[in-house]
Amino acid sequence: MSQVLPRLVRGTTTLLLGRGMAAAAGLAALALMARHLEPAEFGAFGLAWTLIQLLSVPVDLGSLATATRESARNAELEPRLLGASLIQRSFLLLPAMAVFVVAVRLTESEPSRQATLALGALALPPLVLGAWMLPFQLRGRFGLPALAHIIQRTIFLTGITVTALWLELGLWEAMVSLVVSHVPGMALLALAGRRVVQADITGGIRELWPFLRQSAPLGLAALFAATCFYVDTVILAQLDGPEAVAQYQAAFRTMGYFSVLPGLVLPTVFPLLSSYHRQDRHRFNQLAHEVLALLLLIIAPLCCAGGVLAHGLLEWIYGPWFTSATETLRLLLASAVAITVGALTSGLLVAARRQHAWLWVTAVAAIFNIALNISLIPRFSHQGAALATLATEVLLVSITLAITIRHDGFRPLGRSTLASLVVTLAVGAAAWLAQPLPMPLGLGVAAMVHLAAGWLVWRCWLRQRWDQLRQDPAPDSMT
Repeated sequence: MSQVLPRLVRGTTTLLLGRGMAAAAGLAALALMARHLEPAEFGAFGLAWTLIQLLSVPVDLGSLATATRESARNAELEPRLLGASLIQRSFLLLPAMAVFVVAVRLTESEPSRQATLALGALALPPLVLGAWMLPFQLRGRFGLPALAHIIQRTIFLTGITVTALWLELGLWEAMVSLVVSHVPGMALLALAGRRVVQADITGGIRELWPFLRQSAPLGLAALFAATCFYVDTVILAQLDGPEAVAQYQAAFRTMGYFSVLPGLVLPTVFPLLSSYHRQDRHRFNQLAHEVLALLLLIIAPLCCAGGVLAHGLLEWIYGPWFTSATETLRLLLASAVAITVGALTSGLLVAARRQHAWLWVTAVAAIFNIALNISLIPRFSHQGAALATLATEVLLVSITLAITIRHDGFRPLGRSTLASLVVTLAVGAAAWLAQPLPMPLGLGVAAMVHLAAGWLVWRCWLRQRWDQLRQDPAPDSMT
């Protein structure tokens, strides 16, 4: 039988390499746009990209998470659930595209930019093919999905670079590059997925209603959670204009590269958690605790170093004009730690089939977030949006953690939590001392201290527990 630790390491390493290469391409494209577009155009592009990410959530409406969870519990359902997921996404596509166009018209006052930004609606249809992520996620094979992500960001970077060097990079060229980049990677994912499993569309039609009943609460909860994460950009555009959005997007996109960790670990862990919750509650809690310890050991020092070096980081990537977003970036990096913990705790709720609890928690958080943004943005601009994000993520983590502790006996605190705090302080001190150095060297110093301190913690506290996972067989449904 396959074992848990090799599966986690293989899947996470593959995603790390793929997302790392894709992140580098995306960051290079953003840096080029920040230097070639006017601030208002950069802000308008950031608004369109945010709307695409926000509306990708109702296109999915929880279908991938539901199909993964139920297939992990009963492998025979996979073809029908894949078919149901494809059908559900196809039905929800047109309403999402219509909402995108309406949102652009409401938030962008310049008519010429409205027409250009409306192109972003064409980036949504390829997301229907994202249902083909199911067979790869279920089996822990993330090589091809990582390749698809690399292809997407590479095409985006190529389009931006070509127009910046040989033509004139404007908002139109940036939007075309973004839309075109979504197609090849998703097409490759679908073609390869068909070689792993055939979607049962007929069975999917029969399963559609019970499938929708399970996926809709998850999808609405994900939409509320995405609202907490993305709606601040929309409100900022409406209340403070595109220049403020440009400042916020520089900080927000930078924070995004620090908070990719949940997307690397959780796709690998989620099927295991779903199976363990059904078969062995002790192993469910043990795996969740060790994953939380590992996430904190990585994300907290990273965000601390980023906060210390925030001013130089923004200037190095985007240019001097964007350094006024330094405090905004620091607030968002603090949010990234809460986002990482919240991603795990929400995953525990979903794995335990508590999607209705997750729905109500995210609904409350979304209302709280919108109210905070409307209250804080007129007074503090993009810093107010960052404050609203931080407060909302802390609220989400507090509630979801309380639910998992009460119902599943999850114990998040331990020696590993204290070890993560010590490593964070050490990395923060190294970053503070490295501030006079050029930014690449400063980041390198912080990274070396992080690696050294993390290795010591691994040897002293975590290795023995993960050695136990090394010998732990995967659940029967996952082999």
